[in-house]
Amino acid sequence: MFSDRLKELRKKQGISQAVLADYLSISRQAISRYENGSAEPDLKNAVRIATYFQVSVDELLGTAQDIAPDQTTLHRIFVISKITGSLSSYYKFILSPVFSAKADEPAVMLMGIDAHSFWGDHQVPLAFYRTKAAAEKEINALYQALADAQRTYDLHFYVSTTKKGRFGIQMIKELP
Repeated sequence: MFSDRLKELRKKQGISQAVLADYLSISRQAISRYENGSAEPDLKNAVRIATYFQVSVDELLGTAQDIAPDQTTLHRIFVISKITGSLSSYYKFILSPVFSAKADEPAVMLMGIDAHSFWGDHQVPLAFYRTKAAAEKEINALYQALADAQRTYDLHFYVSTTKKGRFGIQMIKELP
């Protein structure tokens, strides 16, 4: 059941209802209603919750089959990482927030999943994005390209970055 699965995923990752509510831009009370079964999210928020916890919507709703798909039969798309310059084929994409990002730093990083093993998903950093909205626009375009059976995809909405200091990154200012 969705309510039990949501609570289980949230507690497993050690996040509060408030943190999840902030991510979804809804109230903490809405998350509470989802978890006690008195309300269910719309399709958009169900997809966003599944993306946040890196599970399929079927898994989130508790309707997933126990059989894992063979990776050779999954739809894949080739993408060149704007961070590492590497080319690989990916079947899944996730967004990762950049913690404590300052004004001149990107807010979100796009990660591509190109393999799954006993140890978990192999994630490759693909690009940085100025805003969460730009990153979501990119991920939606990627999944649409997958649905359209495209073999390659060029990232469009990313922001160029450069290293700043020992561990930081900084967006490159665009010319007017």
